[in-house]
Amino acid sequence: MFFRLFFLVLTILLTGCEKEETQVCTDNFLKDKAGLEEDFKNINKIDPDLTVFKESLSQFLNNYPDKACTVGELKHHPHAEVKKMINEIDNAQNTLSIKVIYGDDNRVDLADYPDSDVQKLASSVAAMIPSENIDRKGNLKSDTLEEAYNLCSDQRFKEELVAANCTGFLVDDDLLVTAGHCLGTRAVCGNEKWVFGYHNGKTKVDVQDIYTCKEVVGLSYSPNKDLDFAVIQLNKNVSNRSPLRFKRKGLVNLGEELIIMGHPTGMSLKIADDAQVRSIEDEYFVANLDSFGGNSGSPVFNAQTLEVEGILVRGEVDYVNRNSCTVVNTCENNECRGEDVTHMSIVSGLDQFKALGTEKDFQNLLVAEASSNNNVYPLKVNQKKGFDYNLAGKRFLDTCITHVFQKDNNQIVSKKEFTCSEVEFQEIYEDFIELEGL
Repeated sequence: MFFRLFFLVLTILLTGCEKEETQVCTDNFLKDKAGLEEDFKNINKIDPDLTVFKESLSQFLNNYPDKACTVGELKHHPHAEVKKMINEIDNAQNTLSIKVIYGDDNRVDLADYPDSDVQKLASSVAAMIPSENIDRKGNLKSDTLEEAYNLCSDQRFKEELVAANCTGFLVDDDLLVTAGHCLGTRAVCGNEKWVFGYHNGKTKVDVQDIYTCKEVVGLSYSPNKDLDFAVIQLNKNVSNRSPLRFKRKGLVNLGEELIIMGHPTGMSLKIADDAQVRSIEDEYFVANLDSFGGNSGSPVFNAQTLEVEGILVRGEVDYVNRNSCTVVNTCENNECRGEDVTHMSIVSGLDQFKALGTEKDFQNLLVAEASSNNNVYPLKVNQKKGFDYNLAGKRFLDTCITHVFQKDNNQIVSKKEFTCSEVEFQEIYEDFIELEGL
């Protein structure tokens, strides 16, 4: 009796599985799916095209159950992608001057910075934290700024931990750039942790945001020389964070407006702007950045393009004595020695930099990015930004599209549809590289 009951239950289960596996996609389902793909191809502006497209996506979810169906050997189950696209559209549609201290102290926490485009960049900036300052659960252990520097009671951020000793930033899936002196003269990895998301005075970070160095792939540092940079490969690809765009050729312009973000004196990430390029040397430029020890390795951004112009490597004395305690050293904007920044365009060891790359997994490569310009395709990739043009693309269901924009006005100059194959994408990418002369 038991065995007959067992086989009866097994037969019912197998029949149910077979019915699920052999459910045929209806003609209406395939027609509506193809309609979504066609609508996706035709989006060129944020409004009204994107709003109408979102309504079509929502209607599709309402019309069809969240189940797979088949056509021959092909299985279709697009609900997850459709929901993700709706979320990206929402993100795309929801889119002051901050300043050792030069002029006013304009360092602010990430949450307090008023520009959302600048805030997004911070997710790709990491803190170098000694192993003894962080445990396996992500708890941070260190003195406060007041304790570590005998800070006077009227100084800012005095209650924050100073867990980090350098900063780095992501330039590829697993490549990080920092200052060479953060590693010293050794061309091998140390025991430090590279931690993303150390923001807003946190005393604990997510374990999944903790990485280690796998290999040093580029290094230049000597106490007697000016050139100072390091490129390291992390122990695994960094998830849910996009590589920063950086200058590949040429030097920054004199007087260019700058923004820096990193971990001054080892604190949680701070952003400071209202800085300018004061002078330019062959291997570095000098600026009046509000930066400290711990900012070493920080990305220094062009305030207009948000490309990384360089790596913070040296600067003025950070703290000075005042009676029996210390205070932040303060200079006028055109005084003191200034802060030295290695030109990003002369950093070697970035030959592994993939830009858009030839990854098979386009889903990990292509991400949403908002834009206020109605002529810009709103769902961009990790952009490959050249000298005169931008290359961007997006995958949705069984359709991939790339666009090339003019850099000066973001006008679309070409648009290509393809079947998302690696071979096709490599051809498109090579055409772009040839166009840019890279």
